[in-house]
Amino acid sequence: IDFMLMFMMNTASHLFRTYDDLLALDGILEGNRFRVGGELYLPLYEAKMIHHYDHRWATYMPNGTDTRDMTAEEKRDPAKLPLPRYWVHEHEVLLRTAHVPRNLLKALKEQDAELLDESLRLWLLGVLRAERDGRAEALLTMLGAASGIIDERIEEADAIAQAYTLSETEREAIWQVLNGEGAIESIVWEMLRERAPKFLMGWRRNARSTDERTMISGLLPFSAVGDSIFLYHSDSQTEKLALLYGNFDNILFDWVFRQKLGGMNTSFFYVKQLPVLSPDQYTQADIDYILPRVLELGYTAYDLKPWAEALGYSGEPFGWDEDRRLRLKCELDAYYAHLYGLERDELRYILDPSDIKGEAFPSVTFPGLKRKEMEKYGEYRTQRLVLEAYDKLCKEKES
Repeated sequence: IDFMLMFMMNTASHLFRTYDDLLALDGILEGNRFRVGGELYLPLYEAKMIHHYDHRWATYMPNGTDTRDMTAEEKRDPAKLPLPRYWVHEHEVLLRTAHVPRNLLKALKEQDAELLDESLRLWLLGVLRAERDGRAEALLTMLGAASGIIDERIEEADAIAQAYTLSETEREAIWQVLNGEGAIESIVWEMLRERAPKFLMGWRRNARSTDERTMISGLLPFSAVGDSIFLYHSDSQTEKLALLYGNFDNILFDWVFRQKLGGMNTSFFYVKQLPVLSPDQYTQADIDYILPRVLELGYTAYDLKPWAEALGYSGEPFGWDEDRRLRLKCELDAYYAHLYGLERDELRYILDPSDIKGEAFPSVTFPGLKRKEMEKYGEYRTQRLVLEAYDKLCKEKES
């Protein structure tokens, strides 16, 4: 797993554009992206816009100041998306997310045509050498003539090729553009689009152990992300990332997190200490239980179609049914209780210590959640549904 902070809201503010800024440029809003001529501006997501299995938790108003929660009725429309406070040019997001050599990114940032050309030649040279492609010698000669050195660049080219592979299509495109066929920048930006993640995963940077929930992890479409969300990424299969997503958003993991958290900043070093289940701890039966639920909870809007397709699902987004969603979350909580090896009374304690220790017990594990559900449902519904699901799983294992 690699951690990432994409845009600092203070130092990167010169890159941000408001709703009015883009309208003044004759921009056209497509979903929650702006298209200005042939250029694309992506929404900048902030922590207040996401929640558990919900990237449409809240939306800004067009004035960029006022916010409101999105309604259940809005979420039942899979095309309805939240508006951000700011938008960022697609190129700035690609420069921070695409899996390409650093020198190539530097050349694009600095608009250095000579460095861009050299970076592509080095990358292609390393790949062609590894493939024993005869064109490597011609490329090496061209590179040496341009830089005045040859032998010293071979090791660098080989190291780049080991870290960054090229598909056959990419190799041919680079070879052609280096030989004067096509516009070099348009080819490179298209490569970056292909090499950028199709979705993003992260968690809210700020939370407290007294909040309704502490670890609030969310799934996002490919977009700009402000520093109130910490991102995590891995080259592992999407299936494994979906299991991690389910792990992060379950109530047991949350309970452990709030024991660790000493302030309001849910920094990377906290997450590195937490009891995350490793991929090899899941059996196929576990995967068959968890993945369909995580998929249904996460895929409720068209903008996350790439994530659903990566999990092998090609159907429509799942309908927004709050009662069903709560039940699915509770089933996952119960299942992870089994994966963590919790006895029933341990699970009861985590959900509400007074259920074990009596009403006079001076501690509450999830006071905000309990209070909210008592007001809404007249009962602590999560507690009941989790325990019912836990008991059902116990009976299934016994039989």
